[in-house]
Amino acid sequence: MTDQSSTQKKGRIPWITVLTIIVCTALLPYGELLSLKPVFVIDAFTTHSENIGTALLSFVVYMFQHSTFEHYEGNIIFFVLCGAFLEQAIGRWRFAVFVLATGIGAGLVHVLLKSDLTIGVIGLSGVTMGLMATVAVAGRRLINLGWLVLVVRALVLITAGLQLFGYFFGKGMQHGDSSSYSLHLGSAVVGLSLYLLWLREGLIAEKVTSGGVNPLA
Repeated sequence: MTDQSSTQKKGRIPWITVLTIIVCTALLPYGELLSLKPVFVIDAFTTHSENIGTALLSFVVYMFQHSTFEHYEGNIIFFVLCGAFLEQAIGRWRFAVFVLATGIGAGLVHVLLKSDLTIGVIGLSGVTMGLMATVAVAGRRLINLGWLVLVVRALVLITAGLQLFGYFFGKGMQHGDSSSYSLHLGSAVVGLSLYLLWLREGLIAEKVTSGGVNPLA
């Protein structure tokens, strides 16, 4: 009975991952609908309170928009690679919370670090970097989902290394514009914090229990 349940969970469709892809794809033709602009957010909470609703909404909407297909493609590839594994490991509802909390938290870090920035940011990288950081750290605890997770982990670590190299020695991402690095940093910090403080113990318990039953699903 337990083994059958475990098998069903491992083979289930990662619906939150699929839904996120659908939403991002549907919004792709529209480009920037509501970006996350630090100056606008700060102004809404300090001077123009009538804009608070729009400012709060931007913390969610920004992550599902992309400026170009290349921008979309790069984020979606890593989101699928990391998200599909993590969603199966922790369950779809906890994964949904993880995605939203990471994206919103990354946006908050971005606003705090770039409070004078007038340019808006959009993109799923506000979530993807957190997923990459989590998979990089939790890779071996996800091995029960298949050996491919270790390949993904290696790819993630290489990509993270290139990101750091570009930040310290290159011109930054997006043709010299490094304004999104604070968003990426926030995503990695928030995602990794959620894993260490909330999800890690569950993955350890899953590894210890017989039959590989996921207590978090």
